[in-house]
Amino acid sequence: YAWGSKQKKVLQNFLPEFKEKIVSSGHPRFDILKKKYRSFFEYEKNKIINQYGKFVLITTRFPMGNSSIAEIRSKIKKPSEFAIKDTNFQQKTMKVFVEFLKVVSKKFPEIKVILRPHPGENISIWRDICQDFENIKVVYDNQNTCSWILASQYIISTNCHTSMEAYLLGKQSINFAPIENKEVEFEIFKKVSHNISKLDDLVNSFSNS
Repeated sequence: YAWGSKQKKVLQNFLPEFKEKIVSSGHPRFDILKKKYRSFFEYEKNKIINQYGKFVLITTRFPMGNSSIAEIRSKIKKPSEFAIKDTNFQQKTMKVFVEFLKVVSKKFPEIKVILRPHPGENISIWRDICQDFENIKVVYDNQNTCSWILASQYIISTNCHTSMEAYLLGKQSINFAPIENKEVEFEIFKKVSHNISKLDDLVNSFSNS
């Protein structure tokens, strides 16, 4: 079973002997985001709200630029051209993201921010970065990301599938894109989000939280 037509073609090319057995079926992770199924997230959403109250959610996606297995990656003798470009893209974007956190922690101390890193990231790096920011909390738990999205006011991310989940859940999503590289960026995430490329514009937008 393939997520969509593109994945179906890739699998058919890789496994031509099973060409007729490969079906484009979609994925239940998106089906469950329909309004009639959202009660599935209700318990976790309410639990999050009761614990954290009102907050802006930042979901990071830097598993190459801030990898939890950086030592292993460094031993790869010939990483792909895409991997090199994506790593560079993520590292540069993350630096700007850190600057954003520094600004909002000082300028808007009354606005609570929950930063939820990608599972493939080095979580301790984010905890070190945010340890002196009283209004920013790094959270890494086993609760569904969609529950966090529903509990939040809105989300901020970069080139991340959480923007698609937010769109399907009826939540506002900001795609922060200070670095441009069409070779590694997913156009679909831009189409479902409010796109901001400048740090000052993101800060100004944040002031309305």
